[in-house]
This record gives sequence, structure tokens and C-alpha cells, in this order.
Amino acid sequence: MPKFSDIKKIIAPAGAEVNSNHLKVGDKFVKSFFIFSYPRFLSTGWFEPIINMPNLFDISIFVNPVDTNIALKNLRKKTAQIESQISDMQDKGLVRDPMLETALQDVETLRDTLQQ
Repeated sequence: MPKFSDIKKIIAPAGAEVNSNHLKVGDKFVKSFFIFSYPRFLSTGWFEPIINMPNLFDISIFVNPVDTNIALKNLRKKTAQIESQISDMQDKGLVRDPMLETALQDVETLRDTLQQ
């Protein structure tokens, strides 16, 4: 059981040092990361290297579900946007962009999956 003085240090540390990319609270370093995108494909154990790091840290994952109809509407817009980019590149005589074509395939696959 922690001592009362230990609890006081946790609740109200002696001080905090603010740096440009992290905080130091007492003898602990604090840093936040915001990740807004995932890899194209996730496999089993994709998060394992992070959670098996030897350091102690907290992880929070927030997932905001989107209604299927709204997702389909957004995906239709994205499809039109990507198709427009591909068409514009073709009109300008530019070399095709495999990343754009892959993105279009991914969006179409996701749309097909959601519509079933």
C-alpha cells in the first residue's frame, strides 16, 4: 500500500517542466501522440511491437463509429475526387499514379463491402 506522501506526490507533483515536445512531471516524462490514420492493411498482432515495449505507458484508442449511410456518402465523394484526379492526370498526359489507382480500388472495395 502506498504511503500518504506518495499519493500526494502523484496528485500534486512538486513541479512540472514544460519542453517543446514533452513534459516532465516530477521524475516522469509525459508525451502525447495523435495518430489519425492506420496502415492500409492491419494484420494480427499489428499493435504488438508497441504494447510490448519495455517502458511503462498508457494507451488510449478512440474510435468514432460512423453511420453506414454517411460513410457511403463520404466514400462516393472520395471516389469522385480520386477519379477526377486520375482523369486530370490523363488529360495532361502525365504518367499514371499507381498510388491513386490503389486508393480508388480500396475505396471501391470498401463501398462494395458496406453496401452488402
